[in-house]
Parts: sequence; structure tokens; C-alpha cells
Amino acid sequence: MLQLALVVLWAARPPVPAHATAVAAAALSFVASLVLCALSPLEHARSFTPSAILCSYLLLSLVFDAVVLRTLWLSSYDSRIRALFTTSFALKGIIMLLEAKEKQNYVSSKLDAARSPEEFSGVYGKSFYWWMNSLIRTGYNTILNPEKLYPLRQSLRANRLDRQFQHGWSTCMYDNVFMLTAANLTL
Repeated sequence: MLQLALVVLWAARPPVPAHATAVAAAALSFVASLVLCALSPLEHARSFTPSAILCSYLLLSLVFDAVVLRTLWLSSYDSRIRALFTTSFALKGIIMLLEAKEKQNYVSSKLDAARSPEEFSGVYGKSFYWWMNSLIRTGYNTILNPEKLYPLRQSLRANRLDRQFQHGWSTCMYDNVFMLTAANLTL
């Protein structure tokens, strides 16, 4: 609603040379906020991790909006647009923090709760290795042993990788034996 109000306020201003650009930017921001509202519940329902697309968009959008907000506050521009844009900026920051929240505390099954914190980390947590903090704290206080380490993801478990390796090895060996036999027959 704030984005729609910004579109209306920008469109109601008297035309100046940069007016069309400001209206187009506000309209595009309004469309992006509609997509954000539609995509957020879909992402949360289907993934253990916070949405990388939404978190990245919100971070970049906040950085660019900060520049616009600074310009609006330094110039003697319409106070209604400035106040509404400031409110929109603050709300977008709150939404970014909420979107980046990990969902580890909200899983219900014991199988999902036994996952590594890395599997619940979002773009920010993985970028700064934030999910490793509790393991580093444990290692600082006590000696680490295998029971204190996080469980491995299913795709990295040894029995699964062993089966893949054995299948690849046997396929490779069969192909090599076949090629050697074919080479001996041609001699």
C-alpha cells in the first residue's frame, strides 16, 4: 500500500524533466512489492532455507533506496513523499530481517530437526558462515568429538557416495575391458 501511495504522490506532482522517471521507478517498485508479497509465502512453504532471491532483492533494493532517501532528505522536496518513502524504507528493512530469519525452530518432524544448521541458513548466514558460530563456541569450550559435530547432509553421506563410486568404477572398468578386447580382436 505504501508503494501504491508513492506512485500516486509522484504522479500527482507537477511535471518536471525527471518526473517521468520518478513515476516509472515508483510504479516498478510497486510491481516488485506485489511480486514479493506473492513469492514470499511460496518460498517459505517449500524450503527450509530463507529465500535467496528475496533476500538478495531486498538487500540491493535497500541499498539503492538509501541513496534516493538521502537525496530526498537533503533536498527541499515534497514532505509527504519524503515521509512516505522513509516509512517504506523502514518497512522494507524490517521485511528483509524477517525474510532472512532461519526456520530451524519451526520444523516439526524429528528427522528435519536433526539436520545441520547449514541446511537452514540463508544467503547471509552462508556468506558469513554464521551457522558455524555454535560449533566454534563448542570447540572453544570443549574438545570436539564426532558426537558434537553437525550431522552430514544426505547427499554427502559415505554410504551414498560409496554406491555412486562403485557404480562409476564398474562402468569405467567394463568400458575399458570392452575397449581392450576390441583392440585385441582388430590386431
